[in-house]
Parts: sequence; C-alpha cells; structure tokens
Amino acid sequence: MMLADYASVSDGKLTLVGGGWCVVGPGPAPCGIGIMFEVPWSHTDTEHNFMLNLIDADGHAVTGPDGNNIGFHGSFTVSRPGGEHPEGADINVPFAVNFAPIPLPESRTFEWRLFVDGETTDAWRATFWTRSSR
Repeated sequence: MMLADYASVSDGKLTLVGGGWCVVGPGPAPCGIGIMFEVPWSHTDTEHNFMLNLIDADGHAVTGPDGNNIGFHGSFTVSRPGGEHPEGADINVPFAVNFAPIPLPESRTFEWRLFVDGETTDAWRATFWTRSSR
C-alpha cells in the first residue's frame, strides 16, 4: 500500500503519480492510495471484503466535515487465471482509490489502515504527518 497524489488502475497495472509521500499540508491535500492485493491461489474463487480507514494517532477513526468516518470499503473475487499464469502462484489484484482534499489538523500523525476479511497487519498501514503552518 502506498500513498500518492493520485492513483489509478488500467489494464491490470497500478499507476501512482507523486507516490511515496509521508508528509502533507499545511492545509487540505488530495490523497490517492494504491494497493496491490496478493491473493494466494488457495483463496481464489472466494469473495474478499476490505476496509480502508483513516485513523488518528490515538487509534480513533477520523471523521470528515459531514461527521462520517473517512475511508472506503469494498469486495472482490479473483478467479484462477488460465494461460501462462503458473498454477499455485499468487494472483495480483491492483486497486486504487482517490480522496478529495481532506481537512486535517496540523502537526499530527495519521494512518491509513487496511483490513481484509477482518484482518490487518503492520504491512497494511501507511502512516503520514501533517505539517505546521508556522
């Protein structure tokens, strides 16, 4: 998972523009997130649910101006490919989501945290900081 200014998926490829940042602001800035799901062969033909949540340094969900938690949720199913894909090999599923500029407090730490089928790991986190206007 990587933070970017913009993320997209086309022809099975993940494209990031301005990828790899970890400091934003001061002030709202757009945020794109690129994710490459690596689905084990044994988990194909099964629906997978995921949630991407914006969390503050205290572990609380960050809410937008409308009072709703900032994040995204969805699901995907991967079928076993034919052709030249080696049997038993993981299958990559690229995913991109973009958020309009999010107003966040200055000089704070935040994290995008990914959950897949109710589970998360340290590798499924992207931490960033907001600059001070001073």
